[in-house]
Amino acid sequence: MSQTGIVSTHFSTSELAPRDQFDAWHECISVIFDVENQSEHALGGFGATVDAFQLADVIVAVSCIDAERYKRSDQRIRRDQIDHLQFSLYRLGGWDCESTTGPVQGKARQICVVDLAQPLVSHEPRSDMISVIVPREKLESRLPGIAALHGRVPVGPFAELLVDYFDLLAKRLPGLPASSGEELASATCDMLVACLRPSLNNMEIAQPHLDAVLLRRAKNYIDRELSSPNLSPDSVASFLGVSRRTLYRLFENIHGVQKFILARRLDKVRQALADSEHPRKVSDVAAGYGFTRADYFSRAFKSRFGLSPAEARGMRVQKAANPSTQGGGLSSDGFDCWIKELGK
Repeated sequence: MSQTGIVSTHFSTSELAPRDQFDAWHECISVIFDVENQSEHALGGFGATVDAFQLADVIVAVSCIDAERYKRSDQRIRRDQIDHLQFSLYRLGGWDCESTTGPVQGKARQICVVDLAQPLVSHEPRSDMISVIVPREKLESRLPGIAALHGRVPVGPFAELLVDYFDLLAKRLPGLPASSGEELASATCDMLVACLRPSLNNMEIAQPHLDAVLLRRAKNYIDRELSSPNLSPDSVASFLGVSRRTLYRLFENIHGVQKFILARRLDKVRQALADSEHPRKVSDVAAGYGFTRADYFSRAFKSRFGLSPAEARGMRVQKAANPSTQGGGLSSDGFDCWIKELGK
């Protein structure tokens, strides 16, 4: 970590044995993406370096990475709840991705916009890039419809200006004092707004993108109200200000709003049962999330998780994070932890 300059961290696979290099990168980037090695010399190791800088609640990462395939699935998005926007300038390389906006190919000297709350699969050759990661709430009110740019390439003279700004940012960051972090984060958001607004204004904001915003708001509302006995499709529709028919259409590709609410409540029950430090009766936990019939709850729980509530008690829901610190790896308060805490 830098002591007098912008808070920074460094990751590199170069000091690791070739057989361990991709695994180390996989562990590092797994905070955001699931990745697969696409290098022609996969057995000979995997090159990846990342220099990341924390500017208040904005993260800038300068990286050079061998060919890979990375993915954010619906399941992954539901699990990690990361809701940031990522803007990546490919100084070398490019991408060939499939997203909710359709297939898109990009090349060097272009910026790709990734909405981390939407699914994406991208195949990339060896790339040298600058990525800026911003919490959604810092931009969404100033750029309504930003989700429509997911997977796409902003174009025009303002997009070219943003490319130049990213280059300058990466060049200057290592020499800037720590006191400039917050001001620089604000300036970077201002540049993103100024340079991306023309692209949004010049494209048709199709209904699917508006639906994506509504769906995200509905999911956030549901998660906040899981313990409320009043949570129902009607309460969700009322919160959004839409009809029940519109609400059902929003959730039709994820098995419906009622099943989504059920799944999220079951997830919360399982998390509570896994808490061995604060044990509670299964019936009390279930009732706290709206399950009043023990037989129905048990069937639903086993259907979702493949085990009974009693069997789930005390089981860890997910493997604890243990970032590698070999070969210049990230420390416990490095890039991966920054991503998890961003915007909180």
